[in-house]
Amino acid sequence: MPRIPDESSKVVLLDDKNRGVVSGCVTVSGTTVQALTGRNGRGDFLASPRDRLVFDVTGSVGAASAGDRLADLSVALTMQGLDLPTPIHLPDLPDASSSLVASGVQGTPTVLTSTTGDSIVTVGSSVNVTHAGSPDSVTLRIGELSPQHLPGDLLLGGSATVLYGHGVFVHPATATFSPGLDIDLVDDLTLGGNMANLYRLDPDTGEVRKVDRTAVRRIYRAVEKAARKEGLEKENISAVEAFSSPAHTLGLLNIEPISVVIAMRPQTF
Repeated sequence: MPRIPDESSKVVLLDDKNRGVVSGCVTVSGTTVQALTGRNGRGDFLASPRDRLVFDVTGSVGAASAGDRLADLSVALTMQGLDLPTPIHLPDLPDASSSLVASGVQGTPTVLTSTTGDSIVTVGSSVNVTHAGSPDSVTLRIGELSPQHLPGDLLLGGSATVLYGHGVFVHPATATFSPGLDIDLVDDLTLGGNMANLYRLDPDTGEVRKVDRTAVRRIYRAVEKAARKEGLEKENISAVEAFSSPAHTLGLLNIEPISVVIAMRPQTF
């Protein structure tokens, strides 16, 4: 049998509930260096990769619990010590948050809602959907990551404090939407009437970058949800508005593939 390499660098894969991902695979992009994860989500590259690298994570071959359908993603991280500086969290992409969409210009809108109800992604009736290889249709799925589990090196705001909301994962990252998608997020940043920035994890470079053109508009989905919970009718929405943060729609106007999109609010103290 070949001798086990002396070098060692470890990686940890977790789902959004901090459960270890079994049988996940992490590869240093452009190389044959990879790690397979065990029951606790830990894997060893049996090598010592260093510097700024892109890690291709294949969660779809693993699971943290029975019935999982975990995402695949690529993320850039800097290896300076023995192990990756942070665990990599993967969103679940359940069948309940999926839909088969025909390629080409859509005749009717398709709405995907996350299992929490906190994220709604809408493919509009005039949106042109394409996918690598030009298949006749593509199954779209969405998942979420908590703010503390967002992948990659999040951008800082200089002298301002930066607050990040939860991330939304749109699968597959090789699908494109022209002119774009509507992404409706519950206002977990308590934005009120303020603007938010939209950030994207680039599926090719693994870097987090700002989406140039975003729009935020106030809608009443979260308010209506609170009204129903309190047994109020729509005409009484103003009565619950004081204690229910309104949701916001972030219109993604670019046509590039999407992986994780992140809402951010700079806050100065």
